[in-house]
Amino acid sequence: MSAAPERALEAQWQETCRQTVVSLQIPLTAPKLRLSRRMTWRLGSYRQDRHEVALSYWLAAHHPQEALETLKHELAHALAFQRSPRCRPHGPEWREACRLLGVAPRRCSELPRLGPPARPRQAYLYQCQTCGHQAVYRRRLRLPHSCGRCDRRYNPRHRLRLVAQLPPPGSVGNDDGQAQPARR
Repeated sequence: MSAAPERALEAQWQETCRQTVVSLQIPLTAPKLRLSRRMTWRLGSYRQDRHEVALSYWLAAHHPQEALETLKHELAHALAFQRSPRCRPHGPEWREACRLLGVAPRRCSELPRLGPPARPRQAYLYQCQTCGHQAVYRRRLRLPHSCGRCDRRYNPRHRLRLVAQLPPPGSVGNDDGQAQPARR
């Protein structure tokens, strides 16, 4: 999606936020609203220091009813913090604010992960130089690691050595389907 429609969607949700605050007839200034493409697990957040609500772009674009519930949830945080700046994030003040906003005081949603599908990650196969134990890591080790079976503490005699780079699940590896040898 290009920047113009994304800004239009953000402006639409900013107006929805303002209208929600005005319709409540409570002394709360509408917080700044921003849509975030990085929010794929979290649906929304409220920053008290900025008086800003962030909503998941993916939620706002594809699940507007759930986004409205999340907006009210975050507005309840704004209202609770305005009334009692030292209140707990999901404490009694927040639950009272949820009641005023007409939203269920729950912390989680039933939606799965939002956003584009996660890329499968490459894996790295390491082997102990002493006992031959093999371990798979999702990230390449930047610092030396040693085998936990041989010694509970780091011991350079039992250092793990990179054996192979494993292809991501579902990707096409080399022709024989085997792991590629590690590059040095």
